[in-house]
Amino acid sequence: MSILYQSNESVENEINGVKTLLEAQVDGIIASMSLETEDVSHFAEIIEQNKPLILFDRVHEDLKVPTVTLDDFKAGYMATQHLIDRGYKNIAFVTTVHQIKIFNDRLKGYWAALKDNNLPIVEENIIFGGLSIKDGRFGAGKLMRNEVRPDAIIAGDDFTALGVIKKLKEVNETPPKIGVIGFANEAFSAYITPNLSTIDQHPNQMGSECSKLFLSMINKKTPIKTLKTSL
Repeated sequence: MSILYQSNESVENEINGVKTLLEAQVDGIIASMSLETEDVSHFAEIIEQNKPLILFDRVHEDLKVPTVTLDDFKAGYMATQHLIDRGYKNIAFVTTVHQIKIFNDRLKGYWAALKDNNLPIVEENIIFGGLSIKDGRFGAGKLMRNEVRPDAIIAGDDFTALGVIKKLKEVNETPPKIGVIGFANEAFSAYITPNLSTIDQHPNQMGSECSKLFLSMINKKTPIKTLKTSL
């Protein structure tokens, strides 16, 4: 039997979830951290109880446990290179500053792709905030007020990208006038107009690999798995 607990990006819910699952005497926990998580001591409690803990997608370097992740540096590089290959040169990034590794890795991939293509890193083209439709609208609005507008925008996730597109529609700059790409390949990305280009996070494969790692841990193995990313 498996038990699913949804944090809804709340660290308080996450802490309560870990406590509830441990009280339920589960054999182990597979988790992706909330955006609010900074202190990871509640996850350390799982390790102290000698139960398997696997982190997927959003991991924390202070927790030395098996993980299933994407190569998020490559994902950020791929998103940027995709736009460059389509002729965009002044590429902005609406993202978040966060202790969770994936967001920093995507930003580093963006920087590297610009450098490899001899394009400048423009400070005002990088907007740090939250990850939501609201934050996407805010970030795009701020970018549209730049003295030199970007010709493409990378969003930290697909919901942020949706907010970006909504704002661009208001100023009559919808793709492909200004290119937009997100991360996650959410189901809605194929149904909005225009369709959203996005980096697929392969959730089904990630879940399968988590299950395999869990069985490996039961057998006293502790591997780390990094999945390939795709556009």
